[in-house]
Amino acid sequence: MDAIDSFSREDLNSGRVEGIASVFDDEDPKKPSAQRLTSVVLTEDIKAKTFLRVLEFLYTGVPRLADDASEADIDELSRVAGLFKLSQLQTICSNLKNEEEFLNPSIGTFLNDETGASMKSLFFNQPEYADVVFNVQGCSVYAHRVVLSARSDVMAAMFSGNFSEGKEETTVKVNIPHSEVDTFVALLEYLYTDHAPIEDSDGVGILVLADEYCAPRLGNLCELYVTKEVDRQCSARIERSEIDVVGLLNTAETYNAKQLVKWCLFFISSNFLAFENRKEFADLTSHHRKHVNEQRWPPLSYLEEVKEYEEKMAKTGSDKCVVM
Repeated sequence: MDAIDSFSREDLNSGRVEGIASVFDDEDPKKPSAQRLTSVVLTEDIKAKTFLRVLEFLYTGVPRLADDASEADIDELSRVAGLFKLSQLQTICSNLKNEEEFLNPSIGTFLNDETGASMKSLFFNQPEYADVVFNVQGCSVYAHRVVLSARSDVMAAMFSGNFSEGKEETTVKVNIPHSEVDTFVALLEYLYTDHAPIEDSDGVGILVLADEYCAPRLGNLCELYVTKEVDRQCSARIERSEIDVVGLLNTAETYNAKQLVKWCLFFISSNFLAFENRKEFADLTSHHRKHVNEQRWPPLSYLEEVKEYEEKMAKTGSDKCVVM
């Protein structure tokens, strides 16, 4: 909430800031610093259920209102949004009242992109406020458990066990073996912003991490990028391309990239004659080879007909059509 950022702690406790009664910190020395919370007391004219909708808006971009929410409830939410200078939330309320709620998802998408940009600027790989440090290839990568746990089930499971908040040590260190720094940082950027620099990194490497850390949408984005890149690099001559499509197919199957598996099988089948002369063609698994042979283009039946036609033409010494 940018409207509050411009005020000092003294301002917030003076009663001069609309909606805020007081702000104070938990200074109990017996608690780890991570458990010492800052409490914000709102003015009495703000109801708890209304402020919950405000928090939902700040977290998700769209408030979750009941289907039977009254016009008075919407007006009250709009009023509180005005107190905290949340103009987009006021617009959402206006759309609800005007029966134009179909406009609100686009506002949510815009705000999520804005939030992602802010998260990247303020927190992504920043030591300040970080409570977890990943060691990747000897490099330190900083992150925040609450963000990672919300975005990845694997991260949530990781931090709910040995790295629970009850530990005295508030910053934990995690070794990440078998990963490149660039690809792991790209994964974290996606978890913070919903966007990843796939074009500037190793798309297949990010795809592998997306599967390992349960980020299926990131995996789908990688699949799309990889297929376009393979298509581009094979556009001249498949026989001479440096890309190992069969190896890519096997990797895709190992890491549950189902769309990429289907695309690779289609690509190999559609360019069968070019691929059967490449050495990696022998690396096809038995079920992949069966699929490719059944779906190959041109099919064997066509090649046999062409061969039969050419043999007949060789005997007659002519391949000209005769019009009767």
